[in-house]
Amino acid sequence: MYWQQFEPGLRRVSPEREITGEHIDGFVSSTGLELAMFTSDEGARAAGHDTRVVPGLMVLSVAMGLVQMTGMFDHVVAVMGFEGLRFLRWTFLGDRVKVSAEVLSVAPDNQERGKAVLEFSVTNQQDQVVAQARANYLIQMQPA
Repeated sequence: MYWQQFEPGLRRVSPEREITGEHIDGFVSSTGLELAMFTSDEGARAAGHDTRVVPGLMVLSVAMGLVQMTGMFDHVVAVMGFEGLRFLRWTFLGDRVKVSAEVLSVAPDNQERGKAVLEFSVTNQQDQVVAQARANYLIQMQPA
């Protein structure tokens, strides 16, 4: 989507994605976040959970990939920052997540791009909100 297609109130819902052990392993390996609750069921049980926990920043990363699938990021130039990022529930191995993304505001920046503020709500397979955030983006304007 080009900036001109963004308007306050526009909302897109992504498809669901199941988070697998391979996904967690790849994220943990690439970030070095080798905590036992992320790497094994035994480590998760020692931390008081039934199964492996998904790192919060992985939940955010998966969520942004799901938003990409809606077309909202097709012409993003830059993300300028996240605000109010909150993890409200644990996300576990095997959970399925999806994202609701809503445009809160838009403003032109220059002749080539505009700004948009998006609000994200990440839910699990039980429609429980697991994470929320707002983010500011620069988005390319449609060429004349």
